[in-house]
Amino acid sequence: MTQPLIVESTEGAGIRDAAQRLHPLFERVAQLYLQRSDVRDLFPEYQKLLGWLRAAPHLDPINRICRIDGTNSESARYRVLEMNAVCPGGVTFVPRMHRHWSTQIDTADVSSAARQRLVEDRLLFARALQTCHREQFGTNARSAFIVTLRGRFDIEVAEMIEDLTALGVETTTVDARAIRLREGLVVDDRGRRADLVYSNLDQLDLITDPDLEHYLDAAVSGQACFVNPLLSQCIIGDKRCLAVLSAPAFATDFDPAERALLEAHIPWTRVLDRHDTALLDHLDANQGRFVLKPANRLGGDGVVIGARTARSAWRAALFNSAKVGGYVAQEYCPLPTVPGHPDLAVGLDTFLFNGQFAGYFARCSTDAVINVTSGGYCLPVIEHA
Repeated sequence: MTQPLIVESTEGAGIRDAAQRLHPLFERVAQLYLQRSDVRDLFPEYQKLLGWLRAAPHLDPINRICRIDGTNSESARYRVLEMNAVCPGGVTFVPRMHRHWSTQIDTADVSSAARQRLVEDRLLFARALQTCHREQFGTNARSAFIVTLRGRFDIEVAEMIEDLTALGVETTTVDARAIRLREGLVVDDRGRRADLVYSNLDQLDLITDPDLEHYLDAAVSGQACFVNPLLSQCIIGDKRCLAVLSAPAFATDFDPAERALLEAHIPWTRVLDRHDTALLDHLDANQGRFVLKPANRLGGDGVVIGARTARSAWRAALFNSAKVGGYVAQEYCPLPTVPGHPDLAVGLDTFLFNGQFAGYFARCSTDAVINVTSGGYCLPVIEHA
């Protein structure tokens, strides 16, 4: 597809404002996780990482590179479906996509579009990483690792290396298992040093891979700038974070203005618990209103949409998810379709770099669960001024 997704200026202003105001509330959930056992109880898989997660973060805020995945509801309110604080796709692809798109079609209307820094500056992601290093150490990084694991998570790695290199940062990709502390430096198994480390990992690997202890030690050592910090990846990037933001049990942790913001933009989300029979009965009886999601898996893996699932399959998924744990139930927010393409559902995501709006990302698919790695499309987004 060559057509862009058009966002009107009033709509865009609301989305940008909501995203930036929600960002510190996600940060608060990470702090609540450290402070309160009842919050930690919602994230039991991370108990084995608690020593590392409790290490004092070296960046504030901790969620420095993120993508808020969302949609505009029928009432024209932006609804946040999840916070991607792990390794959000599109950080280098979006400016390249826009540049390619602009060579393919008439761009007469682009000049009237509102600013997206990520579109205007191809190196914005790399500059944002340098900003993190300057905040932590007062200087620019001279060397960097882009971290992958076991040959996976290599999407955009070549572009990340290209962009950091363009800023004069000697950059290479390194498997997380090879990273360690040596004589007060963060190095790989070949002795190469990194001042800056961008973690292109999945938080599920952080809690299941048995060979990452040296990496975890290095990540909290303060000897290099790790983006995003572990606490951000594991807690803010977990869908249970939205349960803390939307559940009445935690309402007193937010002031009235914050609660109004959350009620407007965070869908009803709850952690599935096999002992909470009232919740399970409610979800069972109202299948069409809810979605089941694994809390810490990426790419739409394991998502079950009640409105699009047979009754027997929904019940099996619901009770199995509650039994195994690590799932949330969320209010179903049907995605709109691409204008002129009624078979293509589309989501509208926002990038925040260092807490500030950087740009949009639109993904569309004939499947209600959008995954660009399995048949979905990416669209440039234009906000008319």
